[in-house]
Amino acid sequence: IRLLHRAINHHQKRMELGKQGRTRDGKLPWKRISVWIKEHGGSYLFAPATCAKKWEEVEMGEEE
Repeated sequence: IRLLHRAINHHQKRMELGKQGRTRDGKLPWKRISVWIKEHGGSYLFAPATCAKKWEEVEMGEEE
């Protein structure tokens, strides 16, 4: 969960700065977030949909 938070924070900062990684509709780039997690110590390359679903659960307070 910590890596997910860090990955999202990293990509949100990039989006704010207008660098690549921003999607046309402003959604988070879940594929890139998945790869970032793996490259920064994740034990597995999670599917983008898995990252999105887990983030939704965290945001709704279902998991810490």
